[in-house]
Parts: sequence; structure tokens; C-alpha cells
Amino acid sequence: MATTRRAPQGSRNALVALLGLGIAAASLAGCGQEKRGAIAGPDTTAAFVPNNPIYGLCFSAYVYPEQQGGSVIPLAQITALLSTLRGYTQWIRTFGFDRGLEAVAPVARQMGFKTAMGAYAPWEYPNLAAAAKAGNVDLAIAGGEMVLNGASEASVLSNIQSLRSQLPAGIPVTYADTKEVLLAHPKLMDAVDVVMVNIYPFAWGISIDQALPWLQSAYADVVQAAKGKQVILAETGWPSVGPLWGAALPSTANTAAYFTAVEAWARSANVPLFYFQAYDEPSMLNENGHGNWGIFLYTTGELKPGVEAVFRK
Repeated sequence: MATTRRAPQGSRNALVALLGLGIAAASLAGCGQEKRGAIAGPDTTAAFVPNNPIYGLCFSAYVYPEQQGGSVIPLAQITALLSTLRGYTQWIRTFGFDRGLEAVAPVARQMGFKTAMGAYAPWEYPNLAAAAKAGNVDLAIAGGEMVLNGASEASVLSNIQSLRSQLPAGIPVTYADTKEVLLAHPKLMDAVDVVMVNIYPFAWGISIDQALPWLQSAYADVVQAAKGKQVILAETGWPSVGPLWGAALPSTANTAAYFTAVEAWARSANVPLFYFQAYDEPSMLNENGHGNWGIFLYTTGELKPGVEAVFRK
């Protein structure tokens, strides 16, 4: 049962090939790849107190290297991870709703977060519906990137309707996929209450200096096709570990630069944005070598260098 977050897909069929090892090795020198390990919790001695929360963060609780999809996540772990995020974000977005992840909605609500709760598959819908009936869900998400990964449009449309039928009135329902999928399947946008799109310049091999204008253009394409519906930028991010990907270089410095630029644009343009992601997720390294997408280090629970200014007024 795959409840963990996959590495961002971003239309992999169109990705440029990796450059030669010699070029990649030279480019990656000194990029500050983080030491891997288990999360140790936030540094309680740190003087920094955030006073300018961003709109939203994508949240996965799979922060230990041994935790994969199917692992049961303890309540204490979820509580500790969410507690660290207070003051940093208004919304929490999730991707699964079983094996302990049911606790995210009530804990997040108790801490004052707004909740965009995702259910990976239909068997999780009753759990999500129960949380909504308890008043702990602001937005319900019927999975993500399923069409990108081979599911039929008809099956996803059925999922959206199934989830909606189980929810109390007034809870908006959506589904997240890439720009390319949504533009090719307009019925998906017609079926949801708000549109959610995943856009990753990194996945297309775009250099860091061109990443923001590329993102802005892609987002504008979806807005134009959404027939007046609100368009939420459901995922975007930049990894700090991994090989060169086209012209896209993973590094701690580029993670900070991308996060800072994207959040500044989202604030100024009133774009609802769920940044991917809150914490590094070690299991994501297993897919393509690109990992550590978080703004918090899973090794220490501290903010990565260079992102702190985003949270200051």
C-alpha cells in the first residue's frame, strides 16, 4: 500500500538525459549534501522565531530512513513534526490517510493549521470522510499524479465522485496532477471544485536562474485553462542532493534560492502554494538519486541554510 510520497514525477518522459559523470561531478563539488540520519528534533536553543508563515507546506511523516510506504507512523512522531512547523505555514497538505496518518488531520487542526488532506487510494476515503465529519478537513484531495502514472481518466473521475459522495456538504474536493496531464484531460479540471497542479522546473532540467519564469509560465497556462476556477500550485520544489539533471543542479544553495524566489512570487501574486516539502524524506533517494526536498533537515529538525529569511516580516 503506497501511502508514502513518491519523488516528483514532472512528466519524466520529457526529461533530458543526465549529463556525463565528469561534468556532474565537477558541478556538484562543494554543494553541501547533507549527512543522512534519523531526525533528532528541533534545536530548542535556536533564537529564531518565525513571524511570517507561508501559505502551505506538503507534509510527509516518513522522516526515518527505514520508513517506507506501508510503515505505521506513531502519533508521537506526527505530533512532534507538526509542532515544529507552527509559525512557518498556514496550511498542511498530506498524501495518505491510513497507517497512522489519520492522526495528521486532528493534530494539525488542534495546532491551528488549515488542512488539505489527501487520500492515496479509495480504501482511504472512509478515513478521510470521518475526519471531515469531525471538522478536521478544509480541502479533500482524491490522490495525485495517478493519470501521469498510468491510471485512466475515467478511473480518476470515478475516484473524485466517490470521495465527494462520502464527504459532508461544503468540503471542496480536488485532484492533483501535472500541467501536461491537466491540459490534456480537461474533464479532470471540470470535475473538481478547485484545480491543483504540480509544477517542477527541476524535473524538466531547467537551470536555477530560469526556474521561476518557467514556473510562472506553466502556472499561467493552467489558470487560462481552468475556466475561472481557483488554481492551487499543489507542489513545487528543488532537491538539495543528487546528480545534475539537465541544467538543474541539486544543492542546498539552490534549494534556498528556489524556495525564496517562489515564495516571494506566490505572496506578491496571491498564488496559493503548497511547497514541496516540509521535511527531507530519506526514502525518496531510492527512486532517482534526487532527495532531500525539505526545507527542514531530517537529521536535526533545523531549517536548511538560506531559507530563514522567508519567514521574517
